[in-house]
Amino acid sequence: FRRKISIEDVLPDFLFLTATNIRSGMTIDRALWFAVRPRFGVLAREIEIVAKEVMSGSELIDSLEGFAKKYESDTLKRSVNLLTEGIRSGGKIGELVTKIASNIQ
Repeated sequence: FRRKISIEDVLPDFLFLTATNIRSGMTIDRALWFAVRPRFGVLAREIEIVAKEVMSGSELIDSLEGFAKKYESDTLKRSVNLLTEGIRSGGKIGELVTKIASNIQ
């Protein structure tokens, strides 16, 4: 429960940083990786795991969905669901991630 709460607390800041990276021209997986900061705690460790899975050949969407399933957090699951749908549809991901972060805040 505490891990879930700590993830939900820093999720908007992480998503804002990720959106900035995406808008600067990074791919989504690199933007996630470069947004990791020690202050994000549990979320940082989980995103590192997702990034390592992607680097070893897993699909980004599958890794993100696996991460979201680990925690009983509706906020996290909805955020990841919106992000994965945006990736599948090929929309403007930077704007989408910013809107997700704003709504969570």
